[in-house]
Amino acid sequence: MNAVDDTSIRLISALPKLTFLDISYTKRATDQGLVHFGGRKVPLTTLVLNAVNSITSAGMTVLLNACTSTLVHLEAAYLDQENMKSDFFLKLGYCFKLEYLDVSGCTKLDDNMITNLLKAEVVQEDKPPTHPGLKHLHTARLCNLPITDYSLTNLIKVAPNLEQLEIASCKTITDYGLKQVISSLKNLKFFDLSGLKAADYKFLEEVKDQKPDLLMRKLHITDWDIKKDCGLRVPLRVIKKPKKGKKKKGGKKK
Repeated sequence: MNAVDDTSIRLISALPKLTFLDISYTKRATDQGLVHFGGRKVPLTTLVLNAVNSITSAGMTVLLNACTSTLVHLEAAYLDQENMKSDFFLKLGYCFKLEYLDVSGCTKLDDNMITNLLKAEVVQEDKPPTHPGLKHLHTARLCNLPITDYSLTNLIKVAPNLEQLEIASCKTITDYGLKQVISSLKNLKFFDLSGLKAADYKFLEEVKDQKPDLLMRKLHITDWDIKKDCGLRVPLRVIKKPKKGKKKKGGKKK
């Protein structure tokens, strides 16, 4: 996707009705392009930045600041560059409408990312500040990240209504963190535990007895080839909302 560069992004940033932006795998987009979103407010609901490896967390912060009140869907996977740190989660924590998050393969992120989400607060006159969290977040894909049980315990607090959680190849997570997820996330319907030693046969059997309806995936992963990803790892959302039935037209037949 080499057609998208900083000049293109400057023109895109001026679109007043921009709701969807996907510049995945572009090699020519940098912070110099994203800076044009500074001071703007755009109605972006969907933002897809997979493997855009020339931007930094500073540029990401500028972009998120332009759409905090509208963003629903964020894909920012495979941003494994050195300068993509957890600090942009300070701004992401204010995207209170966020429903879908994918930062899989962002190997420079750490436990600070979820801690930063918890810092987002709303201040009202004559009232103490509140921390709403991401109550609408139903899907979190956090695969192949150097996070620990600390992130999972904080994730439970910031996103208590998660339905789908993927932490494949997060190798420093232990059974303590997994048990916290199982016991605390009441709406959880899909849990990806691929590549986790803590998710052994005994653990899986215990969870099966406790939550027989919980769909779990445990694959043996020998290599994490992020450069060959095609965006089709698993369906965007395993758990789909049921469709409303169509009402039949006309009255009863005589």
